[in-house]
Parts: sequence; C-alpha cells; structure tokens
Amino acid sequence: MSEKTRKHDPANHDAVSFHLIRRRALCKMLGISVSASYLKTDQRSAYFCPNFPKPVRIGPNSVAWKVGEVMAYIDSLERA
Repeated sequence: MSEKTRKHDPANHDAVSFHLIRRRALCKMLGISVSASYLKTDQRSAYFCPNFPKPVRIGPNSVAWKVGEVMAYIDSLERA
C-alpha cells in the first residue's frame, strides 16, 4: 500500500483522528439535529453537555470537529 493510500485509510487511526468534519456531518454521525448541536454547545442552554466535542475554528465564520473526538464522545455514550 502506498504512503498516500495509507494516509487516508480509515484503519489508520492517527489520520482519522485529525480529520475535520463540518456541523451537518457531525449531526449525521450523532443522529441529532443541527439545532440540538447548538444547544449542546451553549453553556446557557438546559441541554448543554460538557462532554460534547469542542469545535475547532477553521475560519472567521467557520468551525469543524475532529473526527477522533467525535468518535470518543460516541464511545463514552455507549459506556454510559
């Protein structure tokens, strides 16, 4: 397998954990609505979740999430 192929191979956890996804993909992975994702990240909300993955700013008006952190969050939900 070439280095380029291995780099994007989902079996390579290091490459996947730093892959960024946008809000709609995050919501699809978690099975929640876009508005629910906003509520889970708003500290003033009754639905705030301190364990929810933190967004990474990728531009002045853009955020994304690290896939590795999202997967860890999903794993923590399965254990609870």
